[in-house]
Amino acid sequence: MKIGKAIIAVSLSIVTLLGVVSCGGGVSPQQYEALSSELSATKSELNAAKSELASLRAQMSGPSEAQTRYEELNKKYAELQKQYDAKAAEIAAVQAQLNESGAKYTELKKQYDAAITGTAVINEKDIEQAIFNLINRERANSGVPALNWGENLYGWARNNNQTMRANARMENPEYVSWHEVLWAAGYSSAEAIARGAMANWKVNVYTYEKNVLHKSALYGAVNALKSGDVFFITYMADIFK
Repeated sequence: MKIGKAIIAVSLSIVTLLGVVSCGGGVSPQQYEALSSELSATKSELNAAKSELASLRAQMSGPSEAQTRYEELNKKYAELQKQYDAKAAEIAAVQAQLNESGAKYTELKKQYDAAITGTAVINEKDIEQAIFNLINRERANSGVPALNWGENLYGWARNNNQTMRANARMENPEYVSWHEVLWAAGYSSAEAIARGAMANWKVNVYTYEKNVLHKSALYGAVNALKSGDVFFITYMADIFK
């Protein structure tokens, strides 16, 4: 409002000056110089007012432009944030797959190392039970009654394993009708040892059928004795416990 009043005042001054010039019959040099000075001063005031008005307009338009620029940048930021979140979720999914694969690899590597080096922790009782169960499954598949556990046979089987360990050679007991022996090393589990023992005993079909599948056998037992990385194994069966 201040600038508008200044412009109106200046305009009125110009009109007044022009009126004086037009109404007077003649103008002396002194009057002309005075009018010229006033006109020059008025022009300077107009230029100053124009500059101030331009500055005021710039101040008024600045916040609007800044707001527009802010909104543009904010929209771009939101789009970039959305892209970032999508990539982060994708990376997290890939990392989860890598972790799962790593866990599977670790477990398989552990099993592999145990199978190669024979360092797996295997309980002797688990071996005995696994082999005895497999023998009875073989008998059932052949239509032969299952064996009952023979505690005396178990003691004799342990004695035979101790003899094999002491002599470092295979020993076949002579006081039991049906039996099988084995040295096992490098297996990863009791079940693997049981399958290995059965596969080994089946190589000789005659002794396998006589010792493992004999119809007259009523009792049986398996003993496993660990020495270093080797398991000495003796299986016995008879009509007595």
